[in-house]
Amino acid sequence: MNAAYNPPHTTPQLPQVGGEVVAMVVAQGSPAKADVSVVGGPKYIRFSGYKWIVRGIKGDHGGRSHVYDPSNVQVDEQGTLHLKITQVAGAWRCSEVYLDRSLGYGTYSFQVEDVFHLEPAAELSLFTWSELGVNHDHHEMDINISQKGDPATKNAEYVIQPYYLPMNTFRFQTPAGPVTYSFDWQPDGISFVSWKGFGLKRGASIVSDHRFVSDAPVPGGETARINFCPFGFPKIAMQHEAEIVIRHFEYLP
Repeated sequence: MNAAYNPPHTTPQLPQVGGEVVAMVVAQGSPAKADVSVVGGPKYIRFSGYKWIVRGIKGDHGGRSHVYDPSNVQVDEQGTLHLKITQVAGAWRCSEVYLDRSLGYGTYSFQVEDVFHLEPAAELSLFTWSELGVNHDHHEMDINISQKGDPATKNAEYVIQPYYLPMNTFRFQTPAGPVTYSFDWQPDGISFVSWKGFGLKRGASIVSDHRFVSDAPVPGGETARINFCPFGFPKIAMQHEAEIVIRHFEYLP
């Protein structure tokens, strides 16, 4: 268009070529994918006093694309969260929930039932993630419960991004039985700690603790998330369907 042309903020119809309009091109948009989160609206659950969105679209996790099935997420009559990995026509279907709002700095705690029944390739991830934080590693902090498909390795880790820096990953062995996994995110670092049982940390048997003082993200639209999927690059592939139970989630500012 001519440099002198001053387009209106809104218009009921496209301008016609002529006068100050030199040329006009129309670009066709892409149609929305037929997905439960688009067509039927997202599924929500109430868990531990918070509203969680149930993932229903494909997404990358651990470097692989996964299919998510909202029916794999349930909250029972006791208010306990159940997440499943199921198989349909030979393909794995995962589960994920995430908070409908960002919480920022504070302490995040997840009470998890026994994980010793899980196959080496199953992975439970308790983490934060921001869709807006591309330039800041998505403000991601992780507690991953998995042997990553290798029975010879430890079954849990604390991670801050970028994960490929050796000082940003700390692996440990989590025991059988209920365990509370927690991280305290503050401006000067992130302190991870896990302990046996569902009581307060004070006086509990500590499973593992570790503090990261570098690469700690700043708040930026991230939400707490719980993901249950097969690990993307296992030595031994997933063989059977699986279920994990989360007793409670707590956030303390």
